[in-house]
Amino acid sequence: MSLYNDYLTRDKQISSDIGNNYKEYAQEWVNKYFYDTTLVKTIKEEKYPFDKEYIDYEVHVDSVSDVTLNTNKVIGNYLALIFKDCDHQTYRGQKFLYNDEPYLCYDKTNPLSRIAKSQIIKCNNTLRWLDSNGEIIYEPCFIGWEVTATNSNITKDAIIEQRRLICLVQGNNNTNEIVTNQRFLLSKNSAFKVTQVFKENLDNISDEYSNMFTIYIEWSSVLNTDNINLLLADYYTSNYTIQIDQSDLSLVPESIGQLTATTTLNGSTTVVPLTWTSSNPLVATIDSSGEYEVIGLSGTTCTITCTITGNEQVVDSINISVASIPSVDKVLIVTPNSIDSIKKNVTKSIYFGVYLNGILQLDGVTYVASGASSTYYTITNISGGIDVKCLNATATPLVITFTSGALTKAMTINLVGLL
Repeated sequence: MSLYNDYLTRDKQISSDIGNNYKEYAQEWVNKYFYDTTLVKTIKEEKYPFDKEYIDYEVHVDSVSDVTLNTNKVIGNYLALIFKDCDHQTYRGQKFLYNDEPYLCYDKTNPLSRIAKSQIIKCNNTLRWLDSNGEIIYEPCFIGWEVTATNSNITKDAIIEQRRLICLVQGNNNTNEIVTNQRFLLSKNSAFKVTQVFKENLDNISDEYSNMFTIYIEWSSVLNTDNINLLLADYYTSNYTIQIDQSDLSLVPESIGQLTATTTLNGSTTVVPLTWTSSNPLVATIDSSGEYEVIGLSGTTCTITCTITGNEQVVDSINISVASIPSVDKVLIVTPNSIDSIKKNVTKSIYFGVYLNGILQLDGVTYVASGASSTYYTITNISGGIDVKCLNATATPLVITFTSGALTKAMTINLVGLL
């Protein structure tokens, strides 16, 4: 029995040695393959897990002679990559930048191959859409069409079922939100609708979904709710607005304070990530939460801008001027500055305070409710404000008047049902 175990151990060692030697031979061949050739290029490869960061690699670049991907076969869109390191690993859906143009890996290295070889396809379009935070998402993609069908109708236009248009796009947290019937503009005069999203995990990976999605799309009319200049379908069905709650400020050097902004979606107040910027950080700086500091000299000015993060189309701005003696700008600020309505059993928070040149003061603020009967709502004090809850719908709006000395502001709120 011991002789048999010794035989198995020795045979396993011999197989391992042969495998290692073969691997060394393969690596030596690749090293020579890379020597003194005009086909060795530098390509940028996205790190895995996909994080939009890229690393430069030297690769041997060639065309793909046998395109087996089931799309329209424009050979110039396909490249074959051989990496110098035989242990290099790529993944389907991985992004590459070659000559500053985006590509997707559609055929990763064969596990049985002794060299690291992958095939990539050039992205010929971009998917654009607004996410739930109002951010404009951009995803490079490949648009093509199937060249096979179950009958002889493959010669018909690409928009019919027998020859469906397809979109190959990286599977990630953004594209995982794409759903059936979602629309995209691929040019100013062509819109398409998603008919099916194939997200099944075809790779031996532990991710929740595949690294690359196959999305089937069909032609759709361009609508008046589409923004053809931004190439965003259904852009005007999500009408975002933003307003900085403070007005222009005149401040002395070394002043600090907090700016706030109110955003709405289709008329209703919403909370989304915001980005604050200063046109001249040598005059005033501002951080991601809206806290500013004046560091410029008297007589200098700058503009403070607030946008929805990732969507500079929704924007508001104020000016900050640096003066020796600041003008007195004492205001009562209520955040949000307006609430159109509150649905039954829904609670909304309202914050208020008195600001002098953008700096919160200790002045007290009182409020009085009028209009709708108190049987239709409740008001509860919270830190820095109040919570207003709608108990039932009524045709008479609720009016809340905030007062601090001579400063006053009224807010009219409709109390509505669930629908």
